Amino acid sequence: MRPLGTKALEQLGVRELPLELTAERPALPPLPPIKTPQMEPLWRYARQRLTDPRSPKGMRHPIASLVCLATLAVASGCPGPHAIAEFAKSLNHGQRRRLRCPPRRGTRRQFDAPCERTFERMLNVIDADQLRQVYSG
Repeated sequence: MRPLGTKALEQLGVRELPLELTAERPALPPLPPIKTPQMEPLWRYARQRLTDPRSPKGMRHPIASLVCLATLAVASGCPGPHAIAEFAKSLNHGQRRRLRCPPRRGTRRQFDAPCERTFERMLNVIDADQLRQVYSG
């Protein structure tokens, strides 16, 4: 919170806002297509049916978490890794916890969202046929 400037009352009383305050802002990421309590069963379903092709060295995010985040993002209309990462960041910490995102270091009850590069790597290594079987069976 910051104190108001010396001309704040004048600026608040004008008929039209200054151009820098009226500029369009980027669109917000879409809302998840399912309710928060349904995220944990979705994660369990994916975890039981997926095998992780990645090397365990340096791995922070479970494959089931990444697949669930990507699935929810794509179902919400996100077209690629950047939009999927923005969607993941837009989830609250309770939603991230239910999808088993790793805890944020040095905090309590806060969970990290994967970055765009993590989603790109996951999409390059995951077996599309296995993913198809998981969601069609």
